[in-house]
Amino acid sequence: MENSHNRGGGSSETRETSFDVVLSFGSDTRRDFVDHLYRSLHQAGIRVFTDEEGLTLGESFERSLTAIRHSKIAIPILSEKSASSTRCLRQLALIVDCHKTMGLLIMPVFLDVTPSVVRRRSQVYAGAIAEYRWRGVNPYTIGEWEEALIRVGSIPGLESDG
Repeated sequence: MENSHNRGGGSSETRETSFDVVLSFGSDTRRDFVDHLYRSLHQAGIRVFTDEEGLTLGESFERSLTAIRHSKIAIPILSEKSASSTRCLRQLALIVDCHKTMGLLIMPVFLDVTPSVVRRRSQVYAGAIAEYRWRGVNPYTIGEWEEALIRVGSIPGLESDG
């Protein structure tokens, strides 16, 4: 395992890294885009974390949170359905927090959704956020998710139609 120093912003503390890259995505992107990206990065010798099929949902989610904390780069893959997943939003909020506090590099992919839709929380994203408010999700949590969407939607990334 190697040490990685902070790369801009946040704390100057050293952190151990287990992975070069962590992929954060929803189930709607796994079969095609994510599998291809994972294979390409892995074949290039890059240590990549993606949650493993076959684990229980809780095990997989906890492993993904740990991987985010111990990676150099996060690639959040945002689709039209990302905001409808509390799992995706929780991961995204942690990615942004690790970016601010530990210098995690964020390289977003916007898959069938534009950065402005993510950043402005419009269209399907607006509907998902409204649904969380209606269901009584903690306003602080929703605020963290919205901040993460704004921040990641403001980072230049790859835009793809799938």
